[in-house]
Amino acid sequence: MRNRHFHETIELHIIIYGQRLMFVNQETYRLTPHTAIMVNHNIIHKTSTAPNMPPDHHNFILQLDRAVFDEKFREFGLKGFDDFGATYGGLAKFNDTEWQLIQSIIDEFKAACDDERRGMTSSMEDLHSFLYLQAVELACIFAKSRRRDMQRKLTEQGIETAEQQSVVKTGVYQKVRDIAMYLQGHTDENMSLDDLAKKFFMSKSYLTRVFRNVTGFSVVEYITYI
Repeated sequence: MRNRHFHETIELHIIIYGQRLMFVNQETYRLTPHTAIMVNHNIIHKTSTAPNMPPDHHNFILQLDRAVFDEKFREFGLKGFDDFGATYGGLAKFNDTEWQLIQSIIDEFKAACDDERRGMTSSMEDLHSFLYLQAVELACIFAKSRRRDMQRKLTEQGIETAEQQSVVKTGVYQKVRDIAMYLQGHTDENMSLDDLAKKFFMSKSYLTRVFRNVTGFSVVEYITYI
């Protein structure tokens, strides 16, 4: 996860202990306990250590595969794989009740896998069915929290959502966001690295270094990706 990447699965990334930063597309989010982020498929992302924080952290990451979860989501009244990822991708902040439930589900998930390793599971089919149900329940809790946050954004003008509050808006993270947003909006221009550095009042070497540190991409690689 320290390297930038993207994949065909939807990723649900839950922080249990500590703090991490997550770069997704152009924003950098601060992940703390009581929060999780869902990254839609084929979206670039990368994690890094939060400034002035120890690197120690525990997280729980689910990769939700289309072949399984497109059908599972629909069975439980959620949207299909593509619509689910597009609608609910982003950061969620859980209330105390949701967080306790999430922790209990994660504990059950880990216990079931430990039982399988010790040969205590009756069959792999039973194990998979159980884990699929736990994964869908986590997705449902996440979707509920995201809906609540999005509804708040619509009804309470001028008040930041949990997602907006978690965006890191200072220092190099804001500068990298501005550069990434600019590159996304000017894909048809053949701008040199020198021109880009001048536009953002940075030296070429500094721009190159901070952009790669935050995103995992060189500027040229990022332009090629978008």
